[in-house]
Amino acid sequence: MKTFFIALLLLLPGWLTASDHYDEAAALLRPRIPVMERYLKVAETSNNPDEIAQVMNDLADTMDAIAPKIHELSRQHPGMEAEKAIPPRYNALKKRLQSLMQRFVASYPRVLPFLSYPQVFQANQRVINHLTGVGAEW
Repeated sequence: MKTFFIALLLLLPGWLTASDHYDEAAALLRPRIPVMERYLKVAETSNNPDEIAQVMNDLADTMDAIAPKIHELSRQHPGMEAEKAIPPRYNALKKRLQSLMQRFVASYPRVLPFLSYPQVFQANQRVINHLTGVGAEW
């Protein structure tokens, strides 16, 4: 389930494999990378539940904003996440997203003990609810 969350969180690297739709996908993904990096920095190092809840909420807010665009691209271009060939100009972005996915999976167990704090639990639920909603499209 963690791997599923990560893949969805980063909008699946396969998103970049949509033929002739790389620019749209990249335009949605690039601005979201700094939000994910901030989340990871806190998730990997912080012991402050308020700080962890805040970056989780920031991540959920970002995901909420992009969800309609993900759904729209999915409807316009069904099957785009399954394509295998990626133009070389997007390889760096794909590698960056894969790196973030690996870090997210690795950081999640560190956040789990903080779920006993209501603010972290609620923020985590927002992320999970959003990811499972997006996942229905993929």
